[in-house]
Amino acid sequence: MENDVIINQYTYQDLKSFLEKIDSSVEITSAINIPNDETQKNFERDLRDHLKCSKNQIKSVLGIDIYRYSKFNIQQQTMIPFVFQYLMKMTINAFFASETLFSHRYQVNEFKKEFIDTGDGGFITFQNPLDAVIFSMLFNAYLHLFNSYHLYPKLRKYLGPITIRYAITFDILYKIDSKFYGPAIINNARIMSKDKLNRLIIDDKTYEWFLLNTNGIENLPHLKKSALNHLNMQNLSGNNLSSSAIGDEIETSGIKYVYCQKLEKILVKEDNFEIFNLTIQSYCSFWDSQHRNISVASTIGNMNCSGI
Repeated sequence: MENDVIINQYTYQDLKSFLEKIDSSVEITSAINIPNDETQKNFERDLRDHLKCSKNQIKSVLGIDIYRYSKFNIQQQTMIPFVFQYLMKMTINAFFASETLFSHRYQVNEFKKEFIDTGDGGFITFQNPLDAVIFSMLFNAYLHLFNSYHLYPKLRKYLGPITIRYAITFDILYKIDSKFYGPAIINNARIMSKDKLNRLIIDDKTYEWFLLNTNGIENLPHLKKSALNHLNMQNLSGNNLSSSAIGDEIETSGIKYVYCQKLEKILVKEDNFEIFNLTIQSYCSFWDSQHRNISVASTIGNMNCSGI
């Protein structure tokens, strides 16, 4: 797809081949070969050009982590990844079926393949932070169904309630040999590792993206589909793109409220950036086995604004 998530990709062999053109891997000897200033300047210029940062490298990463996974007993630890994968599969299916306003620019097979599984959670890449927020709301709705004994009730009773913490970052992301690197994923992992209050936390670049594209993230409950034309979504009515999260002139938004609280600056590898705590309540509709429509309200994040 033309608008699918594109991430600059490299392989070890590609990088090695490039380095052989501008540098050399020589046999280790007692002689030391330190490049002079002009040679080093040319090398760094060529390397920057080869690894030039493009707009395609700026991606949104949604991190999902099961809180205190290691505190469960061994049998429970064996089953929790199953629950996580089950919820993820249900969420992906719903994202591509009911949120085509956002999922139309992704390919489902590539989307599944690029999910980074960490065992007790994972990372998912998106083209922009709004897509990440919509996906997190759907995942949280299915988590709510599991915790409220609608899905695998015996397993739910055995495991107890599952608690999740989320983080969304918006920064540079790239791949080497199918593995992800860059501040988008580094910062995301660091935020989740520091949060002990099971919140939905975003970084300052995510916050700024919403300011520039939706007049602020707290405006989401009042946002209309027509206001998203600039996000590669031209001719929305003609494309029949649907969303239960974002309303239009007829349908109301599935997002009921969004609270955003500025927390503090966080230090990651000597780099400071600000973080914000989000609380989002949304409504989703599900069909039960009797073909009855069931509305589910769920809240992602919480309003505990203590530090991190």
